[in-house]
Amino acid sequence: MNCGVPQGSSLGPLLFLIYINDFRLCLDKTSSGHFADDTFILYSGMKLKTIETIVNTEIKQVSTWLKLNKLSLNASKTELIFFHSKRHALKYDNISIKFNGKKLSPVDHIKYLGMYIDKYLNWNFHIHELSKKLSRANGIISKLRHNAPIEVLLQVYYAIFYSYLIYACNIWGITSDENLAKIEVLQKKCLRIMTFADFNSHTNHIFCDLKLLKVRDIIKVQQIKLVYEFYKKN
Repeated sequence: MNCGVPQGSSLGPLLFLIYINDFRLCLDKTSSGHFADDTFILYSGMKLKTIETIVNTEIKQVSTWLKLNKLSLNASKTELIFFHSKRHALKYDNISIKFNGKKLSPVDHIKYLGMYIDKYLNWNFHIHELSKKLSRANGIISKLRHNAPIEVLLQVYYAIFYSYLIYACNIWGITSDENLAKIEVLQKKCLRIMTFADFNSHTNHIFCDLKLLKVRDIIKVQQIKLVYEFYKKN
C-alpha cells in the first residue's frame, strides 16, 4: 500500500493515532480529543455570535488540515450540540455553523463512545437507553433461569447486565435520584428473576447471598477508584 492503513490490522489504531496526533495544532481557540477516529472539538463561550464566529473559523482550519493530510470527514456524520442550562433557552435560528458549505443542525443529544450525552448534561436520555438494554438482559435471564444453575446465571448477569451497568457509571452516576431509581428497580428485578423470588420481595438478603453490589454502591466504588488513580497519577 502506498497510502493508508489496512482496516482491522493490529497496528492500525496505533498508527492512525500517531498520524493524527498533531491535529490539535491546527486549532487556535478550541480544544480537541480523540478516540481512534472519533474526534470532537470543544469550545465554550457566553455569546452565541462569538461561538459562531470562532467555531466556523476553526472548522475551516480543520478542513484545510484534513486536505493536507489526505483525510476526509463525513459531514453527514458530523454533529453539533450546545451544552447549556435549562434556564437559558437558545435560539438556534440565529446561529449558522457550517462544514464544507453544509449547515450543521444542532441536536438534543449525541452518542459518543457508547454514551448518550444530552444538551443539559442531566443524562436523562442515557438512562432511557440504558434501561432498555437492562430490560432486554432481564428478558434473556428470565428465559435462561429454568435451564441453568445460579452460577451460570451470575456469569450471564456480569456479561449482559453488569457490563452495561458499570460502563462510565462514575460519569452518568451524577444524574438525578429519579433516574438512579429506575436502574435500581431493574437491578432488583434481575435478582428476583435469578432467584425465583416474588416480584415484591425484599432484595437486601439476595444481594448479600449472591455477593453483588447495588447500583449506588457500584457508582461509589468506580468514583473512588477514579479518584485513587488520579491521586496516584495513574
